[in-house]
Amino acid sequence: FAVAGTIQQAFFKITHTDSNKNVIADSTLEVAINILENRVESGIDSKDYLSEYDDLIAQVKKKFDDYAATVQDSIDKAQALHDQIVEYTNLINSNGVIKKTEFGDITQLKQPEGKTFIDKLKNELSQRGVNVIWFGAVGDGTTDDSAAIQSAINYVGIQGGGKVIFPPFRKFYVKSTI
Repeated sequence: FAVAGTIQQAFFKITHTDSNKNVIADSTLEVAINILENRVESGIDSKDYLSEYDDLIAQVKKKFDDYAATVQDSIDKAQALHDQIVEYTNLINSNGVIKKTEFGDITQLKQPEGKTFIDKLKNELSQRGVNVIWFGAVGDGTTDDSAAIQSAINYVGIQGGGKVIFPPFRKFYVKSTI
């Protein structure tokens, strides 16, 4: 020991291998050690023994800090993806995206003509028809679907013709004259 002071609790463990290649460990219980100032090594700059321990602690701390930075980067990326998904979900919901269950059988869809998506959709709708569900019809047999059905009919009229589609297996209640 090159550091003067009193160590209140010390523990020593000595291991050796016996003739059967078994590792044997001998250890002390608690030992109090009083270390005096080094007066033997005059002129020699003794290195503090505890500095090796401090170096190891610093290395371990650096590894944890590096790991934390890496994990934080992954957390930040995951949060950014989550935020993007929420943004897209809100965008889809606010723009009234048509769901497959509301659109009906889409297996018969072909590639309609048109340069833009809107042109293709309009051409497809003029060939296939306009679903009353898109205009708010519920089809539960109790909700008044008159306004939604009238809106679908009006839309077809504005587009210059086409069909109004009522999805199967639903009951549409009409209270007003259409």
